[in-house]
Amino acid sequence: MDHEVEKMSFDQAFKRLEDVVLELESQDLALEKNLELYSLGVELCSKCRRELDKAKLRVEYMKSPKAEV
Repeated sequence: MDHEVEKMSFDQAFKRLEDVVLELESQDLALEKNLELYSLGVELCSKCRRELDKAKLRVEYMKSPKAEV
C-alpha cells in the first residue's frame, strides 16, 4: 500500500480517485502509464472503502442501545 495514499483523508483520496478515472478515460496513454494509474486507482478505492466501512461502524455503534447510556 502506498504510504502517500494511507495519509490521505477520505475526501482527498476520493478526489484523487476521480482525477485518476478522468485521466484514464480522457487520454491516450502508454500502457505503463495506464497500469500505473490503474494501480493507484485500486489503492485509492481500497482506502475509500476502508474509511467508509469505519464510518459505517461508528454510525451503527451510535445507533445501538449501548451508545445511548
